[in-house]
Amino acid sequence: MSNQFEKEIEWTDKKHLEYAESFFNVYIKKIKEKPDEAISELLSHVALLSGQVQQLKEAFYHNHKVSKGAFDNSHKAVELYQQLESSQKIQAGCFSKRLEKLENGQQ
Repeated sequence: MSNQFEKEIEWTDKKHLEYAESFFNVYIKKIKEKPDEAISELLSHVALLSGQVQQLKEAFYHNHKVSKGAFDNSHKAVELYQQLESSQKIQAGCFSKRLEKLENGQQ
């Protein structure tokens, strides 16, 4: 099963411009032929897009919170690992000195 994030980007700049041009051409024709109907459709479209923008803003906000939480956890894990590594190095040094003293018959 393929991952949805492995897909190629579908909305390229070229596709976006083609869509915008097509949308414009459809509505410029409708405005000339049936202005009231065209304006009603355009207002409906703007209302739909406004809601979608709010959904996207909310999704980006929550995604940012989750990503920030993951970053904070990862950063904390690295700090704890560094502390543990440092502690192990110090302990290993102390054990080595004690072992050398015992090997040399000193206490």
